[in-house]
Amino acid sequence: MPEKKSISQRIFAALCAAFGVSISLTGCPMYGPAPEPEMYGPPDVTVSVAQMYGIVTEKSAGTKLSGINVKVLLGETEIASTVTDSNGNYYFSLEKFQKNTEYTIVFEDKSGKYKSVSQKVSLDSLSVGKKIEVALEKSE
Repeated sequence: MPEKKSISQRIFAALCAAFGVSISLTGCPMYGPAPEPEMYGPPDVTVSVAQMYGIVTEKSAGTKLSGINVKVLLGETEIASTVTDSNGNYYFSLEKFQKNTEYTIVFEDKSGKYKSVSQKVSLDSLSVGKKIEVALEKSE
């Protein structure tokens, strides 16, 4: 004959089941001990998404430049690119951006009206949001 449970034991068992609690207690015998935690390796040196943004202006007049190509290179490999909007703003995000790794950001005017500029960037923190502003000189 099955053992009779008190009302409090039945309520506790129902709460355990409703919330998926996995503990080993008398009165909640249908659940075993909590599973062993998984072991993980060393922390990842990457961030899910890094953001880079800024504004591109014309050096002498300070006017905002639209249509300027902005790309991020890791070594010789392009890993992200965008184009400045009508207000000279650019924004992009990079998945798996690595800290303490040097990247090159290239600002390039495809029309040839302005000289290209490149900058080295390295993030030494995992709170990743980097503002980079640049002023381009007119081509001669």
